[in-house]
Amino acid sequence: MSLKDFIEGATNKVTELLIDPDAYDIRFTYIPIYDCYWYFLIAAANSCEIDQSKLNYANLRQSWNEIRERLEKYTPNAAFQRWNQIINEISGFRNIFAHNPTKKAPTIDQIKKCVSSIKSFSEWLPEILDTYIQNLASYQAALTFNGVIENYIWQAGFIYLEIGDKVTPRIVKDNYLFTDLFDYHELPKRIEEVRKIMEQLIHITELTQPSFEKIIQLLRYISLLEGSYHANIELYKCPVCDGMIEETSIGYGDTPDDPEPTGISIRVGCDTCDFSIMEDTI
Repeated sequence: MSLKDFIEGATNKVTELLIDPDAYDIRFTYIPIYDCYWYFLIAAANSCEIDQSKLNYANLRQSWNEIRERLEKYTPNAAFQRWNQIINEISGFRNIFAHNPTKKAPTIDQIKKCVSSIKSFSEWLPEILDTYIQNLASYQAALTFNGVIENYIWQAGFIYLEIGDKVTPRIVKDNYLFTDLFDYHELPKRIEEVRKIMEQLIHITELTQPSFEKIIQLLRYISLLEGSYHANIELYKCPVCDGMIEETSIGYGDTPDDPEPTGISIRVGCDTCDFSIMEDTI
């Protein structure tokens, strides 16, 4: 059930309670309210790097205390006191329903207060979590790590654009080190896979071994590609084929009456294929 369904269902049930409430109606209404707040705490536990096994479904108050210790310093005390009161009440209601149904059930006003607070709690908690996450050492480390990877990706994108995607370039085909990695034409797909992993890291998702291997494989590939590319350019060798890099200039705009050209087209590129480093007109 989605958060929207939780809120709508609980709100609709409270409306029914106002007509002709009984203990069964109150109990039925209370369950999705409790589940909704529990859902929020589970989401917060993931963001706060808290082991979910530490959260006790049977004790909402205990689980909240586990979360609030991480977040309390990032919000005014009044806000926490408000949520303490509401969550303590909801947790107390569960004890009544589950362990001692002879006790006085919550009133309609109490149920209405819990329901009306769901939306504001769902807006407040993510804001506080964002502040908490941005102050985590692991978040700052993830930003630095992602910045390094993004620099590699930028370099790979530049070279891939220069070489093109029509054929597998010679610098890849002739280098046995590439054979243990992946096909040249898979590079854009591999980049997108790693970018998704980077997004997960920013949201404090655990870096799994398969994800780590994908990152390392991509970085190895980019390092090899960039090194081979620039080494060939330095030697005036085309990275795509066996041609040579040459600079050519061709005049244009001359006429039979005026053989002096009005401009010059300059190209630095392969003398065999269409690989080009620079083309310009002056």
